[in-house]
Amino acid sequence: MKIRILIFFLALFLCSNGCLGQNTRPKYNFGFEESYNGKMADGWMNWGPGSAVLDSTQSQSGKFSMRIDPSGQAFASVAFPLEAKYDAKTITLEGYMKIEGVADGHAGLLLRIDREGKSVQFDNMQSRKIQGTHDWKKYSITLPYPEGAEKIFVAGIVQGKPNKVIAYELGYRIQPHPEVLFD
Repeated sequence: MKIRILIFFLALFLCSNGCLGQNTRPKYNFGFEESYNGKMADGWMNWGPGSAVLDSTQSQSGKFSMRIDPSGQAFASVAFPLEAKYDAKTITLEGYMKIEGVADGHAGLLLRIDREGKSVQFDNMQSRKIQGTHDWKKYSITLPYPEGAEKIFVAGIVQGKPNKVIAYELGYRIQPHPEVLFD
């Protein structure tokens, strides 16, 4: 009897330890707060010919934002790849942007969904013609979530000849789940 009780408590301890130690939702670093080198946020990549670097001088909240600068190139972008493993109808990307001097081109969020190595859903907010200079403002993109999707890219982008764009705090929502998944 004592051995059974001991085995029961040992099993209960191991199960609770394993279950409590698991993180049910992965950390995406959408707020750019984690960086191993101080220049690029962990998990993010410079996606294009311009530059993207962490900026500790301006943020909507937290310590950092991401400054995106085309530096005379056609565009600049910073992106975060996600595995597409959802059973959903739509996906929504939300984020805050502060823009400065966007005159010839546009600034925006970017949401791209790939299947078999090709883009099957895409929006970079070009049609909204976000230009000028303004303080932090919230934007969103919603796309249909295609069956068989394999990869999702969430990003901030600037095209044309602006001075700089600062993108901050991106999050996404998969419908039918109502919550926005920010860090």
